[in-house]
Amino acid sequence: MPDEREFKASAPGKIFLIGEYSVLEGCPAFIAALDRGVEATYRLGEKGEPEGELVSSAIATARAYVTEGNIPFKEGSISLVNGLVDAEGHKIGLGSSGAICAAVVHAILKAHSIEPSVSLLYRLASIAEANIQPDGSFGDVAAAACGGFFEYSPIDSDWLGSHIATTPVRALVESRWPTVTATRYPWPANLHLLLGWTREEASTSSLVKKFKVAKTKKKKEFQTFIDASNQAASMFRKALDRGDSARICEAIRLSRDAVRAFSNAAEMSLYTKKLNKLVKLAERYGATAKPSGSWGGDCGYAICDSQEQIEAVCAEWEKAGIEPLRLEFAPAKFNI
Repeated sequence: MPDEREFKASAPGKIFLIGEYSVLEGCPAFIAALDRGVEATYRLGEKGEPEGELVSSAIATARAYVTEGNIPFKEGSISLVNGLVDAEGHKIGLGSSGAICAAVVHAILKAHSIEPSVSLLYRLASIAEANIQPDGSFGDVAAAACGGFFEYSPIDSDWLGSHIATTPVRALVESRWPTVTATRYPWPANLHLLLGWTREEASTSSLVKKFKVAKTKKKKEFQTFIDASNQAASMFRKALDRGDSARICEAIRLSRDAVRAFSNAAEMSLYTKKLNKLVKLAERYGATAKPSGSWGGDCGYAICDSQEQIEAVCAEWEKAGIEPLRLEFAPAKFNI
């Protein structure tokens, strides 16, 4: 019999397919939510230290939303089951920050008989994440809230930060949020997504800060990067609409090469030896491959067109110390 003092909520992880870094400039990105994520349990009447800054921020954000609606807040403790870290607690690079914020907020709202819409969950979890990691795109939050596979146009992080500082939480989530959209797309049935974890942890916040410095120092190269990233996103969108597998893969390569070229020009060292190996080994068997997320470690992915190709790539990755992750898309909820 379920414990009536416990309220559980889960949120999926994510992988960026197109649009890393350029999304920070308002360019579109394509993101897949994954069937691996974070589960949060809120236990009423218990006390406990929150597991880190993100959990504390998510609790505070949910508390503010509840109390600003004149609802008495029910105290409790949060515990997590995080499927987006390894056995030693190292992040894999699949959007654990956004999933943690979304799962914690959702569990606390459920304890107060509030079942949030996708839009409300996205907004509250974005506020929670922005309090700790203010410079991101919140694409991980979008995946945690929306599920599925989608094109994402981000909220302006500067706009969000300025309003967090001056606006109560409930008023902020009920206001108009400019620019942010998520558009659901079907994934081609003949293409299979295979993830690979390099076992090298990247610091997203550190790399984003380096990117923001680099774009002011390498303005010409930065504009080339933005133009190529927009071209890749447009090509990817059109190819999805037409079901054109060859052009989908071409767009992925164009996006990969755009990030790599800017990384080299800015001396950011995003394309690590392990990520290069992940790509080269997949390409050896005819797959299209690309690093994902903040690069600099973490994960990459391959697009395969047969089970034989998947098995061959997995075998080569394992020999190279890259762990294959056979994940599916999380169910789609929509809309933000």
